[in-house]
Amino acid sequence: MRLHLASLILVVSFCLPSLASAASVDPDIDWKVIRTPHFKIIYDKKMRTVARLYAWQAERAYAYLKPIFKQTPDLTHVLITDTSDFANGYAGFLPLPLITVFPVMPSTLDSVSHYDNWAAELMIHEYTHILTFEPTAGFYTPLRYIFGSLIHPTGLLPSWWQEGLAVEMETRFTSKGRLRSPGYGANLRNSVLNESLRKETLDRINEGDIPSWPFGQRPYMFGSLIWNKLIDESEEGISIAPGLLTRY
Repeated sequence: MRLHLASLILVVSFCLPSLASAASVDPDIDWKVIRTPHFKIIYDKKMRTVARLYAWQAERAYAYLKPIFKQTPDLTHVLITDTSDFANGYAGFLPLPLITVFPVMPSTLDSVSHYDNWAAELMIHEYTHILTFEPTAGFYTPLRYIFGSLIHPTGLLPSWWQEGLAVEMETRFTSKGRLRSPGYGANLRNSVLNESLRKETLDRINEGDIPSWPFGQRPYMFGSLIWNKLIDESEEGISIAPGLLTRY
């Protein structure tokens, strides 16, 4: 029991500082945990129904992605926190594999508004990040055994690589997703018509703060288009993704 509580406190303590900029966290929250075979869902007691939904979708994401990526962490923590009005989530690997979820539904103006099941799409996207961080090979393998979760060389991959692959997976394993979004299609057609697509180089699509269209969506949109083409035209198909992760 003490170990269980210590683990919970450790996860929350690492998450809360990063959330401080979004909103202060109520110190009176009664944190609870749902344990599944591959995830530990940490949530406010008042959000049990939401937590159970995300626990189920997390295991579904595992079932979709495990056959592709092979290397998975034994346990991934998922923190559900109601501290933002924006539909979002993010993933990290320090001090341990962690997905933070803001359980807010996207608005019709959001880039992620083309979805059939938001919880499913979000968990597939973020768990793809977790599995992208996981592989080690060659020189890094003994370092992982010695230093544990501190060693994640694939965490240094470009943003377009990481976000593009996650968008590709969210689209491939749902009936909608951003690559099927009318907004993405319209934006791409417009960039071809006005010839701005010619200006988008690998260094530019890796940036999220260029003050011109498509602004912060560059890594997501152009990265996912690259991954979609790679997977569809490769003889290896979707299996090319984990192979490239360890060869990069």
